[in-house]
Order: sequence, then structure tokens, then C-alpha cells
Amino acid sequence: MALPTLRGIIPPVITPMTPDQELDLPRLRSHIDLMLAKGVHGIFAV
Repeated sequence: MALPTLRGIIPPVITPMTPDQELDLPRLRSHIDLMLAKGVHGIFAV
């Protein structure tokens, strides 16, 4: 089975953390929303 070809802009996204080392979900959502609004085709979570 052939793997699909990835095309377009797919930037890596670093997971934002709070000073307490918790996931900063509002900042992550904001960053992803911004990238999608700017036209990226997907994201690569790191």
C-alpha cells in the first residue's frame, strides 16, 4: 500500500506549556488558528 503524498505548507508546532509545565491550551488554540488563517495546509505536532 502506497503512502499518500504530502503537499503544501505543513509547519511543526511546538506544544506551549505554562510555567507549571501544564499544557497551555488557549495559547495552542490561538497559534493553530493563526496558522490556519494564514493558509497552512496542515500541522506537524512536536
